[in-house]
Amino acid sequence: MIIEDTREKKSFTLCESWSLPFERHKLDFGDYTNGIVYIERKSIPDVVNSVGLSKNWKRLQAEMERYETHKLTTGENTSMFIVIEGTQIDMADEIVRRKRRILPSTIIHKLEDLEKIYEVTVVWADDREIACLISQELLKE
Repeated sequence: MIIEDTREKKSFTLCESWSLPFERHKLDFGDYTNGIVYIERKSIPDVVNSVGLSKNWKRLQAEMERYETHKLTTGENTSMFIVIEGTQIDMADEIVRRKRRILPSTIIHKLEDLEKIYEVTVVWADDREIACLISQELLKE
């Protein structure tokens, strides 16, 4: 059974391709889990805001720290994926459109830092539907 966080606003379960059974419960980290794989879903505006704004970056780091603490204290062999609904070009376009004062390379480097520090995997999908399909494959038991 897949668990979707109750705070998830743009649910993957609304995607046309979503076929896995799910329940909604509050999660301390991630947006979806099967108990082994955790997925943090990010739209392009989300990733620009989460990584590009200091207070949101700290919030994202704190979420990854909660995941790391869970992994260390339980000893469970789990995986965390940050699935981004778009490409790096989409991200660069969003930065220009919103007139953000951050370079796309800075966001990419910060995401790479998350991968190294917290042993998470960042996955860039072409669009929301592809992100949904990737997430389903990752969550299948």
